[in-house]
Amino acid sequence: MWYIPIMTIPCGLAALCFILLCSALSAQPGSDRAAAPTVPENAGSLAAEMDALLDSGEITYGQAARFILEAAERGWLPKNAHAPAAGFTAKAALGAALPTPFPDRLALEFMWASGKNGTQTAAFTPLTTEARGYVLKAKPSGIMAAGASYRARFLRPLSAELSAQYFFRTDDETFTRASGDSYLLGGELYGRLIWAPVSDISLVFGGGVFVPTSGGAYMSTALQYLVSAGLMISVY
Repeated sequence: MWYIPIMTIPCGLAALCFILLCSALSAQPGSDRAAAPTVPENAGSLAAEMDALLDSGEITYGQAARFILEAAERGWLPKNAHAPAAGFTAKAALGAALPTPFPDRLALEFMWASGKNGTQTAAFTPLTTEARGYVLKAKPSGIMAAGASYRARFLRPLSAELSAQYFFRTDDETFTRASGDSYLLGGELYGRLIWAPVSDISLVFGGGVFVPTSGGAYMSTALQYLVSAGLMISVY
C-alpha cells in the first residue's frame, strides 16, 4: 500500500516566477543590461526580499529573474525542497505446524512502516485503524515490529495462544509516545484463552504486558498491563 503526497508549490512563489518570466520577455533590451543586485547573505527569505526590492523600485524584474537563475546555479536555493515523498509499509509472516498430538501452529511475523526521512520518504499513513500490539496499540506508522506466536488446540472447544513482539521506531518524530534518541521502544508479551462450546459462540480471555524498560525510547518506564474478556457470536 502506497501513500504518495501530491507535490505542492507555494502560490506566492509560483505567481512571482510567472511575473518575472513575463517581465523578462517584455522588458526593454537596455534595462536587462543593468547591473545585477548584490546577492544577500541569507537567501532563506528570498521571496520576501524580492517583493520588497521590486516594490521599492531598487531592482527591475529582469534583474530579479537573472538573480534567481544565478542563485539556483550556485546552490543558494534549496534543491528538491518540494520533491514528492512516499510512505511505505511491508509485512511478512512464516508459519508451520509442529509434530504434536494436537493441532498447533508456530508463526514468525515482521512488520515495517516508514517514517519521515529527509524529503524522499514520508511517514506511512494507514487507511484503517488496525493497531500493532495488543497492549501497546501503536498505529502502523513510523514503527517496526518483529515477533513470534504459538497457538494450540488442546481440546475441541479449548485453544490457547501466546505471542511476543518487540517494537522499534523507524524515525525520531512519527511515533509521538517516545522521547530521547533511542529507537528501541520495548517488548510485549500477550496470551489468550479461547473457549468455543459451539462453532458460533466463543469466549475469549486475554492478558498481557508491555515492558518499556526493555527498550529506552518509550516516554514512560512504567509497565503497561491489559486484561480483557469478550464474547464472540457468529451470525450467518
